[in-house]
Amino acid sequence: MTRAGALAGMILLMAGTAPAQETGGLRMVFGVESSLRSDDNFELDPDADGHTTLWDTRLSFGLVSETRTARLALDLGTTARLAEFPDSSESGFEAPSARLSYTRESARSRISVDANWEKADIRFLSPFSDPVLILDEETGEPFLVSDPGNRERADLGLRLETGLDTPLGLVLTARHNALRYSDTVDPDYYDRESNSLSARLRLRFSPVTTGYVTASQRLFSAEDTPDTDRETRRLGIGLDHAIDAATVFEAEIDTVRIETEKTTGGVRRTDVDEGLDASLSLSRELSNGRARLSYTHDTTTTGSRDTLRLGRSLELPRGGLSVSVGATEGEAGETALVGEVGYTHELPRGGLRLGLSRAVSTSDDDEDVLRTRLNAGWEHEIGALSSLSLDMGYAQIEDGGTGDTTERERANLRLAYNRLLAQDWRLSAGVEHRLDREEGNPDAHSNAVFVTIRRNFSIRP
Repeated sequence: MTRAGALAGMILLMAGTAPAQETGGLRMVFGVESSLRSDDNFELDPDADGHTTLWDTRLSFGLVSETRTARLALDLGTTARLAEFPDSSESGFEAPSARLSYTRESARSRISVDANWEKADIRFLSPFSDPVLILDEETGEPFLVSDPGNRERADLGLRLETGLDTPLGLVLTARHNALRYSDTVDPDYYDRESNSLSARLRLRFSPVTTGYVTASQRLFSAEDTPDTDRETRRLGIGLDHAIDAATVFEAEIDTVRIETEKTTGGVRRTDVDEGLDASLSLSRELSNGRARLSYTHDTTTTGSRDTLRLGRSLELPRGGLSVSVGATEGEAGETALVGEVGYTHELPRGGLRLGLSRAVSTSDDDEDVLRTRLNAGWEHEIGALSSLSLDMGYAQIEDGGTGDTTERERANLRLAYNRLLAQDWRLSAGVEHRLDREEGNPDAHSNAVFVTIRRNFSIRP
């Protein structure tokens, strides 16, 4: 595939579709997004050995049906890919995905179903849009690594609520999650799945006081080195009380039992962790936002963790600000500062946005892992049809002070020119720089240029 041929294909694609507009309860939505990219180190290898040229065309189809009591949404997608790597070429349809959601509501009950499935080449996933690539939520182990191979992800959920407008209500939920890997090299990528059931009984004692009884069970299994199986059971009670029209107190306490089976030295062993989970919070609505103070105590397989947070949200004249700061301490580490910041500001001809978070978790090796994430963006309108945008992403994993977790960093910086073309086609063209840094290894840099065109349109059958 030549770059000239790829550009010619994009021009034909731009000319080949007519617009359609509609309104109504039933509609079909079509989308096309075609991107041509040239990258001098696509796989972020410290020893880059040549350019990579990618031409991806994402095709999507959606079906939406809405009535007074129900909504059904179906989304399907796939990517036609032509790729020239320094030592190989690839072509074909990649990254298939399917999403389904259904909700139906009556006077006193509501049922909802959601299902998601996707398969992707790990090399084409970004840690800034895929949380699985930042940290293994089950083990607390850092995941910020690049690897060949494919990942299949499935998620299915069911929720039933009854007694919506009565003093007594019940919420039943069931969920299935699964990750499947193929052709990978890094041992951190291994198959796993979980299944969970929960029931929550609500009793409204008065207009200002509501009580809860909750029971849940979660089964987890993984094809990792110790062949882990884990069962987690919870039983708890909770209370919400409105002190006044603006102040709400919430409290919940759960008994927790975690039974873990692992194979160590050829012997199957079972460990049991028991304890209490507790949470307390006090929130108050203010004239320009909200304030909240909370405390949580969590029991895990690596011990307990206590976290205290103070949060404040502000409604600003041209945007908003939300801040949450606190301290957390686990049995494996020292007290660490955690928090989140979200900020948006509307400019005369554009806008700013900022998201920053810092969190701590304990890995299976009883080591505290600090995670820092930053996402920021700026946009400036040049005229009625065009704009400039600058986007930055940063992710860091580091040791919490009691172990030897390898520090890793990933950063992306993208500058793009965006323009609205005829028939609602949108074009973006720009440059991107990426950084991959791992303690003890040379840094890896990537520079790329790209051009993307996209359009969504809908029709009514």
